[in-house]
Amino acid sequence: MSALVLILSGLLAGQSASIPPNPPPKAGVESSEIRVQARFTPLAAHKAAPYELVHGHIVLKAVVAGRDVWALVDTGAERSLIDTALAADAGLRIDAPQGTVRTSTGSSIPKRRVSDVEIKIPDQLEIHSPAVAGLDMTAMSAAMGRKVEFVLGADFLSMAAVKLDPAKRTLDLYPSGVLRPPAGFPSLPLKGGYRIEVLVDGKPVLVELDLGASGALTLEPATWARVGPANARVERGGTLGVDGRERAVDFGVLPAVSVGNNRYTNVRTQIMPWPGDDTEGAIGMDLLDQLFIVLDAKAGTIWLAPPAGSSRGG
Repeated sequence: MSALVLILSGLLAGQSASIPPNPPPKAGVESSEIRVQARFTPLAAHKAAPYELVHGHIVLKAVVAGRDVWALVDTGAERSLIDTALAADAGLRIDAPQGTVRTSTGSSIPKRRVSDVEIKIPDQLEIHSPAVAGLDMTAMSAAMGRKVEFVLGADFLSMAAVKLDPAKRTLDLYPSGVLRPPAGFPSLPLKGGYRIEVLVDGKPVLVELDLGASGALTLEPATWARVGPANARVERGGTLGVDGRERAVDFGVLPAVSVGNNRYTNVRTQIMPWPGDDTEGAIGMDLLDQLFIVLDAKAGTIWLAPPAGSSRGG
């Protein structure tokens, strides 16, 4: 696990989006092995959710089990997570430890099954999940310097179209398929889940689009050897995981990385093993925060471009 918005009046300056009137609420959505109930706010009442970028991580206000909390938005987290202290305070049922959550630093945190969890992103989305994985988020909160009590992961985010506007620092969740950018708006296909193909010096690399990763780019050592510049200087450094532990990793610099039509130069890249047999790394918020993004996993597409008035480059 890594330590996860179209404006109704227009995507960018002078551009607009079409949205069908009164989309039906989503109910009975299958997520993993459980049946999740999700209901989107009617479009007329929908309001954008402000977010903060805390040490490179997106956090926003949510209501979980009736409590106001800070939630981390993380497409790199396969499952959403609830803090067991919050669950206990809310009187939710917490089962005995069942397996672990693997962190980016290679350690494992015991997880528990928490039953009947209500999650609300105000004025956007309400979710009832019969079960959510629970773990102690004390170390995560300490590492971020912010009390985080919920992780909104890929299992719930994939039910929605996610609009992320870094210029306004707002995030929106709509039903999948509702947001339709105008013809010609820059887009890329999603290759299963949240994976996209980027170009490193013209060479294709399949990476995970990770809204929960604070860095620019992470590559597997073998991928770095394949696409990195010859005789590139590699430096030893450290990365801090959500468990508060630091892991020693290598860092290098890539001359050019392209994400769709957006080109970045001198991209600092973390070199470390990445989980997933067919994924070669991840792209994180250091680059993604420079882009206006509409991410629709069910539709298999991401639309992305620099915010109005900004320039490309890294």
